[in-house]
Amino acid sequence: MDTTHNEINRAISDMEFNVRKGQRFAKTNKYRQIRATLRDMRQQQAMGPTFKDIWSYFKIWLINKFKQLDKRFK
Repeated sequence: MDTTHNEINRAISDMEFNVRKGQRFAKTNKYRQIRATLRDMRQQQAMGPTFKDIWSYFKIWLINKFKQLDKRFK
């Protein structure tokens, strides 16, 4: 999960760099909207996992364990 989180952060940083670089004489309103979206994405990434997220990961892990046990006994 850390790998995915780091990859998303890296992608956001790359997009921010490309937008910051920009093109001369381009419409700035478009880039303001992109920067706002990237800022929102960055804030969502900064939030920690909630109990609901952790519970869903635990359920997925538990289901996979039961599937592995079921395969062993067949």
